[in-house]
Amino acid sequence: MKILFVDDDYEIAMTVRALKARYPDCEIILANSIRKTVEILSTDKFDRIVLDIMFPGGDELVPGSEKFGGLFTGIKLGEMIAAGFFPLNRASIVYYLTALDSSNHEAVADLQKRIDEKLIFKPVHTTELATLIGIRS
Repeated sequence: MKILFVDDDYEIAMTVRALKARYPDCEIILANSIRKTVEILSTDKFDRIVLDIMFPGGDELVPGSEKFGGLFTGIKLGEMIAAGFFPLNRASIVYYLTALDSSNHEAVADLQKRIDEKLIFKPVHTTELATLIGIRS
């Protein structure tokens, strides 16, 4: 299984490192910028893509995200993947990470409707993340 994580959070970087150690048969790549993500998605195919919802600095590369100031850059990128903008990854399963407080039920419900319920809340333990995105030993 080949997995791309798109996040600039230190804790997620450490989680990705732990996933690599625990699941050596998986090819796991971390992109910590939108520019790098666009380059990777244009040339590599992934089974799973895990996107941080709130990602600054991608406005010029992810059309439509600039009006939200990076708030929904990850969601817009996921929509681009689903629409075939990155043909190699059209069939990839996309998940979304958020640091949004899960007790904010209205905002969470709205997000889940928009992104097909594949929402993962930070912080997330390595084993739980592996289960949520379908990594098997």
